[in-house]
Amino acid sequence: MSGKALEGDVVAPNKPTSNGHSDKAASEIMDCFAGDETVTIYLDRLQWVRLKKELDYGEEQQLSTALFVGYSQDELRAAAAQNKQIQLTNSGQFMLTRLAVYIDDWNLLDKRTGTTVRLPRKTDERIAIIKRLSKDAASMLEAKIIELRGEGQTQEASDESPLSLQPTGETTE
Repeated sequence: MSGKALEGDVVAPNKPTSNGHSDKAASEIMDCFAGDETVTIYLDRLQWVRLKKELDYGEEQQLSTALFVGYSQDELRAAAAQNKQIQLTNSGQFMLTRLAVYIDDWNLLDKRTGTTVRLPRKTDERIAIIKRLSKDAASMLEAKIIELRGEGQTQEASDESPLSLQPTGETTE
């Protein structure tokens, strides 16, 4: 081997490269991947939901795409020809998808059956389960996600929340 870094090779921070220069300090290196930090919300002494603090690029794109209603070109042309207004956004699907991509794990009980409800890995399967949540539970989770994203709430308002947030370093695979 020649000792030169090839395209695609990983070079450790502060390690001299083939041209003799040191790479940037570790604190100056851009983090190219989303973090895996989570926040655990305790709904009661037995039930909890773990939310991601940060989405990765694919999850952000999935969330953005969920906002728009899919119309075919023919449907759009027909609506334009009839001078009809059409709704191009679907906030309900967006909110369901937001819950599905932010929820990392949970321990929620179905009181009717007395069993823990499994959280599926696939988004469409998650959405089917999330649709079964009570309006109050879904609203509380939505509020915490909005708080995590820094959208619309002040710190004072979040301090008055009945739910407790506990940062965790846990991740699930």
